[in-house]
Amino acid sequence: MEKLRHSNSFLDPNNPLIVVEFWNCAPHLETGIEIALNHSRYSKVYYCFLGSAFDYNEIYRLDNSKGREYKYLDSLSTYSSSLKVYNPTKNNLLHESCLEATNILKELFDYQDLHGFIYKGFPLGKLVLSNLIDRYKVASPDIFYLRKEIAAMLSAYISVRRWMDNFLLSHTGDVCIFNGRYLLPAAIKHSAATYSRDVIYHERGGNPSLYMLSNQPVQSI
Repeated sequence: MEKLRHSNSFLDPNNPLIVVEFWNCAPHLETGIEIALNHSRYSKVYYCFLGSAFDYNEIYRLDNSKGREYKYLDSLSTYSSSLKVYNPTKNNLLHESCLEATNILKELFDYQDLHGFIYKGFPLGKLVLSNLIDRYKVASPDIFYLRKEIAAMLSAYISVRRWMDNFLLSHTGDVCIFNGRYLLPAAIKHSAATYSRDVIYHERGGNPSLYMLSNQPVQSI
């Protein structure tokens, strides 16, 4: 893996930037917003928050009746004329993905079926398993017992892929996401690869006041 650089050196100030976020918890939400605001001084930025649009999300927390992202999203678009905010709802994203996920699941009978499942050229089955193993801390998740959750995961991934595929068809720019290991950011990573867009990954370590950028994900799936 290429050495992580503590700077914005992976971001070309001459290129538009598409920042996509799903988690509304600190410090990841603040990191993506900080990157978006900094880059908007040089070029066009599209900040896309998709976290509240799915029944499945790795981490999404409500604060009273709204998620904590709204205190940022409501003011972000007024910060700079070069920064545009997108916050689609479930109705905008789900489309027919639930039905497609249900049909896919009918063909996945066991661990090996899921492990070998490929979606549009990418190992979606391995990605789902990786997330299940991380969540439940077991080496071989019970696919039958978790079928409802797996269906929600497949549906969310497919929805993100469809939305991002359409977005990239009409918007130029590099793509910036958190980490790249989790299910929904990985869908963005896969869309970006499909359209030959560079992807930059942000990450924070033990010091919440610093973040790192890398052009390499933390895992290869």
